[in-house]
Amino acid sequence: MTQAVRSDGRGTYHDDFRLSITKALGDQLARALKHLGRAPLADPYLASLDERPGVYQLYLHGEFVYVGKADKSLPGRLANHLQNRSGRRNVDLRDVTFSCLYVDEDFSALAPEQLLISHHKEMGEIPWNNNGFGNKDPGRQRDSTVLKENHFDVLYPIDLDRPVEGLKPGQIALSSFLTDRFRMRFGVVSSR
Repeated sequence: MTQAVRSDGRGTYHDDFRLSITKALGDQLARALKHLGRAPLADPYLASLDERPGVYQLYLHGEFVYVGKADKSLPGRLANHLQNRSGRRNVDLRDVTFSCLYVDEDFSALAPEQLLISHHKEMGEIPWNNNGFGNKDPGRQRDSTVLKENHFDVLYPIDLDRPVEGLKPGQIALSSFLTDRFRMRFGVVSSR
């Protein structure tokens, strides 16, 4: 007796089964993050986090806008976003909140950030991902790069008129100023 075969190569009593463990993990991560509360992206809340790796989500005015990861320190990575976004136009950091999950080291090989990005991109969410938000400053040709109209740097340009806090009148070496700012920000005791 011959079995009629459908055009895709499958029969009426046999078929392919594909188990996607990575999709299942991505869905579980997304559900776990969805059930968490949100905290303001501000130093007191970051200080309460453990220095551990993990994944996080950012929200602007309650709208889900970004998924990221921290390979070593969730508070460090979130503090980086706080510092780098504080000089932007069209975004008030008081309107940015976050939620995060600590992720064990052995899980990092499965790329939890990418699992979440894949999960949320399918639903048309996270407009800041793959759009210039999380990138480190590429430096070379940054000022001459043509950006799309929905790129993060176009929507939220750097505020060049923003006053620099802690800068006193007179001359100071940039390296000294930056060293002092780093020490103040991260509570490093001066050796001078």
